[in-house]
Amino acid sequence: MELKDAAQKSRVNWAIEGDENLKFFHGVINKRRSQLAIRGIFVNGDWYTDPSMVKEAFLDHFTARFKQPSCGRLKLNMSFPNRLSSDQTVISGLISNTQSAFVAHRHILDGPFILNEVLAWCKRRRKQALVFKVDFAKAYDSVR
Repeated sequence: MELKDAAQKSRVNWAIEGDENLKFFHGVINKRRSQLAIRGIFVNGDWYTDPSMVKEAFLDHFTARFKQPSCGRLKLNMSFPNRLSSDQTVISGLISNTQSAFVAHRHILDGPFILNEVLAWCKRRRKQALVFKVDFAKAYDSVR
């Protein structure tokens, strides 16, 4: 019986204190929101404080700024994917799929990154995998 009373009292206390915490945090959030609010804007020598005028000034500014594409934008060469796939067919004949070490222009971390992707794929697909890790430094030292 005492356990039920204690549980009920804790629920009541939590409800009261929980509401107080929410009230406090809502007050903090509302204060921060009011501090960050834009109350006015200075455009062409005029100060606008009316919210609809401020909104309109922002809309006009950013519409004019981002409406037309910039002349400095990059243009994509759409033949790139085709060339990439043709390069891959040539490379696949030169390098086997299992070869991962001592390949020119390949980074040392490509192996671990690929392994990480394969393991993530196995987890997503719920596939079984066997990973065999060899510490080549220890293996080399033990052979010497």
